[in-house]
Amino acid sequence: IVLGVLIKSVDVTGNEFKLLVNKTSDMIWSLDQGLRISYVSPSIMSIFGYEQQEVIGSHLSTLLGDKEMADFKNALQSHTFCCETKALRKDRTFLYIEVSGERVTGAADSRICYQGVVRDISDSKGLEKENSALRDQLGKAERYRSIGELSGRMVHDLNSILSGIATYPEVLLMEKNLDPKTRQGIEMIQ
Repeated sequence: IVLGVLIKSVDVTGNEFKLLVNKTSDMIWSLDQGLRISYVSPSIMSIFGYEQQEVIGSHLSTLLGDKEMADFKNALQSHTFCCETKALRKDRTFLYIEVSGERVTGAADSRICYQGVVRDISDSKGLEKENSALRDQLGKAERYRSIGELSGRMVHDLNSILSGIATYPEVLLMEKNLDPKTRQGIEMIQ
């Protein structure tokens, strides 16, 4: 019903709309009020590794873990929602998805259902982690640079003090009337 209304509202034929749905990389979905999957577009294969018929009729928990299901149910409290979460592929590996959707009431009955779009954002999440790691490395490099600059200033200050101490024995040794024991001590300092 909802898809039929959408077709009419965008003024395209059923075949054009079907082509659009079948070729999009994002997954279009609908759930019944029991959170069972009533429709998924063919892109479920590229995102989750399932064929359409494998998940239609199954509970949403097929694709989401317990924590993610709780978060998703929380998001469903709004009429429209958008959230990022982890999901499970058919091979039980995780991926990051962005889910956006809305609550709809069918025209033929008053049951609540949900429909929306899922986008695989795993690549962008990976880039976020990489950027975070690079920011951490940059922070460490800046701290090391600061320590290096501080060390350099300390060495310079210490050299300034030591140069005075190192040249003073030469001045003392210019004195002709030094006793031999004092001269020997000053030469040792030098």
